[in-house]
Amino acid sequence: MNRWLKCITMFAGMGAMPAVAGFINFESGFVDQQRIYAVDTGDNTVDFSVWTSADTPAHDYAYVARAGGRETAYAPGDRIPLGHDGGRFFATDEYDGPRRAFNYRFDFANGIRSFGLDLYDYRADGGARIGDSVTLYLYDSSSLVVGSQTHTIIQGLPDANLFSFDIDLGELVAMSAYLDFSRPDVGTGIDNLRFASVPEPGTYALFGLGLLGLAYARRHVR
Repeated sequence: MNRWLKCITMFAGMGAMPAVAGFINFESGFVDQQRIYAVDTGDNTVDFSVWTSADTPAHDYAYVARAGGRETAYAPGDRIPLGHDGGRFFATDEYDGPRRAFNYRFDFANGIRSFGLDLYDYRADGGARIGDSVTLYLYDSSSLVVGSQTHTIIQGLPDANLFSFDIDLGELVAMSAYLDFSRPDVGTGIDNLRFASVPEPGTYALFGLGLLGLAYARRHVR
């Protein structure tokens, strides 16, 4: 009886199982100017899109950009911040641009409990100005905001070419994220997406069945 009680207790506590970390840096399996659809990280699938605004249906795909390449969608002469682990590739909002400025949207197949990314080249020498801001919003399955973080362009930033976002939701779960610019700026880039995925419900069920089977086997072996 004690073994069964322990098993039930373990099954009841599975809701506290840690989320699984995911990471996308566009370094492996990507080429310059490649259109980004859904990226499977093993623990989750992330759909990428770019939007003129959160309420406007006009949208397009995100694209891979090569740092420093003249043919890249990133503006010629722009760079990944010196000393930053940006690698060779990142994502941007337009093919063979820049011509227009978009916001970035991310949709997750499985819920997430945290999300972060690095933003390149949102700065006052572009379309943005000192005092302009960019906000990362996280939304739940009902499209309600469950987390947000804002960075504002100020004079004298150590490196205005880089903003890093990291939002921890605790026990809350988000299904999508939206990077919203107060003033559009062409040629922005995003990189190093990091998130903690909530295991699928089927994972809990299989884990529970495994525990019950183990308890049953041990009882009958003895």
